[in-house]
Amino acid sequence: MKAALQLTTRNMSLSEAARATIEKKAEKLEALCSRITACRYPG
Repeated sequence: MKAALQLTTRNMSLSEAARATIEKKAEKLEALCSRITACRYPG
């Protein structure tokens, strides 16, 4: 990614397994389109 991946959570901590899964999905998403500059998930 052009910018470092930032992960923010509210009212919970992020496990290492969840962080690894998110990073893997972000890499996959970037492989589809390298021009992506931001992505948010309001989960």
